[in-house]
Amino acid sequence: MRYIAVIGDDEWEKYSPGRSDLLMLARVDLANSLVTLVTIPRDTAYTWEDGSKIKVNMAYERGGAEAACKAVSTIAGVPVTDYVTVGFDGLQSIVGYFNGIEVDVPYDFSYSFYTKDFPDEEYTAGVQTLDPWRVMAISRARTGYPQYGFLGDVIRQAVDRQMLTTMLDLVLSAEDPAGTAEALLPFVETNIAKEDALGMITQLSQADEVTVYGTTGPVNGDTDAESGLWLTTYYPDRWEKLMQVVDLGGDPSTVNVQDEGFSDSPEAPINTKTVLTPQK
Repeated sequence: MRYIAVIGDDEWEKYSPGRSDLLMLARVDLANSLVTLVTIPRDTAYTWEDGSKIKVNMAYERGGAEAACKAVSTIAGVPVTDYVTVGFDGLQSIVGYFNGIEVDVPYDFSYSFYTKDFPDEEYTAGVQTLDPWRVMAISRARTGYPQYGFLGDVIRQAVDRQMLTTMLDLVLSAEDPAGTAEALLPFVETNIAKEDALGMITQLSQADEVTVYGTTGPVNGDTDAESGLWLTTYYPDRWEKLMQVVDLGGDPSTVNVQDEGFSDSPEAPINTKTVLTPQK
């Protein structure tokens, strides 16, 4: 079993260096054919090495993948040194390799690029195949959902976990899973040895079923008086409670770490269980 930080680098043209708005902890349990994806919300409060309070997505901006791994390890309370980083170009290249991917879009919404350098992308709810550009855009989208009464970033997290699970399924179900994974490696950055990465894919592809759990840490927050930033509150006790279940390979839906009264979207729920059946 190993933990891997999955980092989405949001570097965009003149917006450099990027932050890690997408930040997941992947627990890969080859012996039990189990993958658990735990999102670390982008705004989670984190103490930087100089003692200042920052958003956890800023750790990657300041110190790269190693700093992001340290932040994930600190917040989740488990050792994390392995990472896989993908940027917007890399994501589009992966999706292009598969000629688009199927996405269950949870709601009708409009995504407006914060840079204002491209037209808005309009999405209609339902299962559909999205091309590389539209996958990239929806992976960023967190401001188009206010009319539905749910936290937009929580919906973005759910969509991102769904898409990562779909891409894993496409790799595992390929005629040559290891060869497919090798073809995709140039589109990401990782410190995992090539033979280790391909070995994990090969072993998972040989299972009758691969279970993928998805969840997130605490999501609610407020403006922090000290830093002036809007921060997702870091609850060490809640993270410990969640990770006790995850570390044992349990179903994260059996533990609730959200605030009392939190409203979960029925169309993009926090907790999911997907069973993949690799084709042999």
